[in-house]
Amino acid sequence: MTYDEKICAILIQSPNISQTGVTCAGRGITLTIDLTGVTNAAEVKLGAATNTVISGDGRDAITLTTGSTGNDVIRYNTSIAANSGLDEIQGFFAGSTGLDRIELASAGLGVSGGLRDTDGVVLDSASAMVFGTAISAAATLGAGNVIVFATGFASTGSLTTFLTSAGAITFATADMDGSGNFISIYTDLAGTDTYVALIHFDSGAAAQATMASAAAVTVTNLAVIRGVSPGAMVAANIDIV
Repeated sequence: MTYDEKICAILIQSPNISQTGVTCAGRGITLTIDLTGVTNAAEVKLGAATNTVISGDGRDAITLTTGSTGNDVIRYNTSIAANSGLDEIQGFFAGSTGLDRIELASAGLGVSGGLRDTDGVVLDSASAMVFGTAISAAATLGAGNVIVFATGFASTGSLTTFLTSAGAITFATADMDGSGNFISIYTDLAGTDTYVALIHFDSGAAAQATMASAAAVTVTNLAVIRGVSPGAMVAANIDIV
């Protein structure tokens, strides 16, 4: 029995796994694995077909088939507050050739203020993804809806410290009002992995021109993509659904 036939015979028996286009003849299968509400850490290993994994609330380990152009998707539907674990993704095929994707649900994430671009506009599934100019020092945010950091950070705490230091981040073309969340990618000190994170911003009683002036700034990691640097990522690797 081939690997695909084993998957067909065993994995799709789970109520949390649906399948489309299953051949069971060794030619590949397509799976949607829904881990919604699963609090334990799940380990998922996928074959060469086009597959979708909906992240759960645990610290999931997701391995894609390295080099496959199957355009796999890792989707985040649940509230960030409920997602208690940083997912680890291996075999992610980044760039315009690979086109594996991280998908974020604009409505389902449930984050206060929704997802915003660097001008404060609320993002939805119709928003075209645009990477901002990579930031390596104090900067004014350029136009875009994914903030890219070229400098490595040891932790979410060290990234937060940078964001809230005086003059580090100035907003693009308007003072930021209310609360919202920026999609960001950054790397660690080794520089070999990409962290996909949300930066939550709360302006407080009045609109603010800089991140340091905010009433609150927090960073929440969704996933670490092993072996892929932020410079290898393109806008097609992140989407809002």
